[in-house]
Amino acid sequence: MILPVKQAERVRVNAVLYSLYPAHIVHVYSDKSKPAFRQIICLGFNAVKPLKEEHVYIYEAQAEYTGQYKQLLKDFFLAF
Repeated sequence: MILPVKQAERVRVNAVLYSLYPAHIVHVYSDKSKPAFRQIICLGFNAVKPLKEEHVYIYEAQAEYTGQYKQLLKDFFLAF
């Protein structure tokens, strides 16, 4: 699921009530100077230790995408 940070936290807390546990979380930031604004969370039936977490930054500088972001979306955007 891709959710705003607050909603992702609520989903993770409530998921445990249904025996679902986070297996992988991706924190998405617009750039390194700002806090995460989205989280991609993958839930599963087994608690994974250690939890796999990643950080994705969209912009390197104003209007300049990071290489990581371009690589992730190259199959979806012809410009990359």
